Amino acid sequence: MSGFVLGWLALGLLVATTILWFRKATAVDLKGSRVPYAAAWAVAAALGALALARAPGLAGGLAGGVALAGGAMLVALVAVGGQRVAPDAVRVGMKLPDFTAPGDDEQPFTLSGLEGRPILLKFFRGHW
Repeated sequence: MSGFVLGWLALGLLVATTILWFRKATAVDLKGSRVPYAAAWAVAAALGALALARAPGLAGGLAGGVALAGGAMLVALVAVGGQRVAPDAVRVGMKLPDFTAPGDDEQPFTLSGLEGRPILLKFFRGHW
């Protein structure tokens, strides 16, 4: 297979896997292991490297280079990302457990006091 075709095949695999990842992530539906995504990105990076080794020309070289760099970056981000979904985590559509915390005015805030009203609840995890 020519380097041009390999480069575009690698880029196609990278883009398709990334689109699938983002669709699942925005739907909060990334269940199970991230290994299949990382494996697909690793294959895209390897195909990109193979394409570059076969003198693919400018267009194939750009596609292969983007696939190599993007695939390697995404694999590295999955590898170092420490965020894991706990089995008992609250999921979209589930009722939140009630809690009490200090509000912005330092007065106690209870989630159950807002029942029946639409709310946007944001949590910030500081690292300072």
